[in-house]
Amino acid sequence: MSENIGIPEEGKKLFESLKKDKFPDLSGHNNWMAKCLVAKKDIYTKLFDKKTKNGFSFLDAIKTGICNPGHPFIMTVGCVAGDEESYTEFADLFDPVIDKRHGGYGKDRKHVTNLDYTKLKGGDLDPKYVLSSRVRTGRSIKGLALPPFTNKEDRKKVEKIITAALDTLDGKFKGKYYSLETMSEADQDKLIEDHFLFDKPVSPLLTASNMERDWPSARGIWHNEDKTFLVWVNEEDHSRVISMRKDGNMKEVFKLFCEGLQK
Repeated sequence: MSENIGIPEEGKKLFESLKKDKFPDLSGHNNWMAKCLVAKKDIYTKLFDKKTKNGFSFLDAIKTGICNPGHPFIMTVGCVAGDEESYTEFADLFDPVIDKRHGGYGKDRKHVTNLDYTKLKGGDLDPKYVLSSRVRTGRSIKGLALPPFTNKEDRKKVEKIITAALDTLDGKFKGKYYSLETMSEADQDKLIEDHFLFDKPVSPLLTASNMERDWPSARGIWHNEDKTFLVWVNEEDHSRVISMRKDGNMKEVFKLFCEGLQK
């Protein structure tokens, strides 16, 4: 059950009042979901009753953007995917939102992954100005619902799959997993001191997307012994992979990142 912490009352009322035959007033909303719906209002009517096979609905997808108008100077996305099928079932909205959010990324574009760190140009930043550097990415597991729509059982499956894979790492990637459910007070204090620990979601952008449910069940942090390669489990993504070091050597950060992802 979601607590919907901090969601503006006006936003809640607007969401609860949504009707298929009446387009909502989104004139005060500063997010890409609202902008794309206002630009082509028939998308709202067309998708209103749609759900993925798992049961994630169009209304689930746009709830965070309806409930949270946003800041006038900070453009947010305004919608979330609950599962893999969301990207096709709600493509009439998601495609233009992705295109706008990334400054031109049409539905026929394909993301190109290049993990050849030798091709990186530059990246040696002046340590007088750079205290730490990091590279990170989010990765999800095919076939399992995404955090806005997952359940307790599937969240535990995610944790099991990821930690099993991390347990196979050796050498400079050998590390330990710390479950937020079972970690000791000493471990918690150390992770806070190292600035590794992530908190329960309290932002209304996240709670409107049900991200805080069952906290802290199946959430945790893994890091290698050198504390330069980290994985967050079941935070805002199934996994968030982070490479970092306390200087401006982005070359070495990216090298470690690439090596770790290909392990």
